Amino acid sequence: MSHFADVESLTTTLQRVYAGILATRMQQVPVVNPDLGVQALHFTQWQEHFIGVLATPWFMNLMALPANDAAQPLYQLGFGKKFSLAFPSGQYEFTLGAEAKLGAYGLCSLFSPMFDFADDGAVADTAQAVMAELFNGMAEAELARQQQERAAQHSTLITSTESLAPLYRPEAEVEEELAAARNHGLSRRAFLTGGLSD
Repeated sequence: MSHFADVESLTTTLQRVYAGILATRMQQVPVVNPDLGVQALHFTQWQEHFIGVLATPWFMNLMALPANDAAQPLYQLGFGKKFSLAFPSGQYEFTLGAEAKLGAYGLCSLFSPMFDFADDGAVADTAQAVMAELFNGMAEAELARQQQERAAQHSTLITSTESLAPLYRPEAEVEEELAAARNHGLSRRAFLTGGLSD
């Protein structure tokens, strides 16, 4: 079962958990950029996962967390294991991690450490660009899918029409052929059965 009912509860939990880590485990650690805070940015549900950017004073990761029960097997592979997810822009590999108050998650490292970022605004701008690139091509992919569906429907319609065509013949044409058959001594029944009834 997912830990989170929706994106809002997920982002709130992420920020609380990592703010706690910053205040405890990361105190006096030299990789921390003191000008930055913890931000959970642009999270959204993609298929069976919650996807977004988690930024802290010591890293920025693309994060994946289970959005429903169907995703759970991936997150139960074990700490350090890897899995891939497909997005409109391509396949991305995630490494499994876990936090007691968060549960299992997948991470794709973007930046670490974070000293190239002057402030949280620069971090947020970068996260927005990351998510835009992740879903780049989404509109084109949807259009291609719709075109494929229309082509398949059109092909099925043509096939169906061609298979039914012999069953629908103009009455005048049938009568003309029947008259010709009578001239050759065939009955209506024999004409319609190809002469096999005689």
